[in-house]
Amino acid sequence: MHVRPEWVLTTGNASQRTTLEELPGAPADLVSRNPPRPFGLAPRLVFGGRVGVRGHAGAVEPPEGVSLSARGPGGEAVDVPLAPGGTFEIPAEPGPWKLIARKAGSDSGVEREFVVRDAPVRLSTIVLGETSVKPPGRRTTIDFESITGTPMAKIPSGVARLDWFYLNAIDAVTGGDAYTNNVTSGRYVGYGSSGHPATISRAGGFDFLGASFGVGSREGEGETLRIQAFREDAAVAEDEFRLASLGPVRFDAAFHRIDRLVLTTRHYWQLVVDDMEVGVPGDGPASAASTGPR
Repeated sequence: MHVRPEWVLTTGNASQRTTLEELPGAPADLVSRNPPRPFGLAPRLVFGGRVGVRGHAGAVEPPEGVSLSARGPGGEAVDVPLAPGGTFEIPAEPGPWKLIARKAGSDSGVEREFVVRDAPVRLSTIVLGETSVKPPGRRTTIDFESITGTPMAKIPSGVARLDWFYLNAIDAVTGGDAYTNNVTSGRYVGYGSSGHPATISRAGGFDFLGASFGVGSREGEGETLRIQAFREDAAVAEDEFRLASLGPVRFDAAFHRIDRLVLTTRHYWQLVVDDMEVGVPGDGPASAASTGPR
């Protein structure tokens, strides 16, 4: 069995042998007396992202003289190497993490806190020189479970007090294996209606704090997802990463006070999204929330 580098075989049985015997009347007139045992696969836990500085034209450019350190669940600080473009990726263990990016000679920096659970984590771009914003007191988790009692439906505007365009809710079993593989809770997920860019917006602004993303077809394995955030029609953030059909990537975002989020797949393969976390001004005490009546 060939195991892709981003996955780990958990059962230690990559190599197995089976014997096929002739049995007239069986399907294909063959039967295996010692069928293969199930394989266990789990995603290799890593986290990664990009560090940059805001250029004169507003674009994020690679940093110079910047150090990045991480402190994991064990409490020990480690240096995180940066590639020439400011990108990074390191192995991770489950639990809370804290990243600190600093310019040489500076005592202050940009901090990001996040949690690694059972999927690799991609962080939205860390921009030096911009004020760190603490997460809001309330995070609403959009789990797509309570939008419809039918196998699929368009997500109506008003769900979680947001406006939705080209994003549907679907029973993952109806969608197929790739949809089921990318479920992170319950059995419903959101998906890109026709593969066209999906937009989530709110006139009064909102915070996008993260979601789990995958691709809805094995043929779309490795598709690139582009995430753009806008404030008053000005682009304020943009990130790209690859999607898988076998399991999700958790995107940990820090997009605050935006009014539009656009999700685009490069080749129009349908994205899958679950457990999207947002913050909406004026919401009450912190709590998780489902997504509207059936």
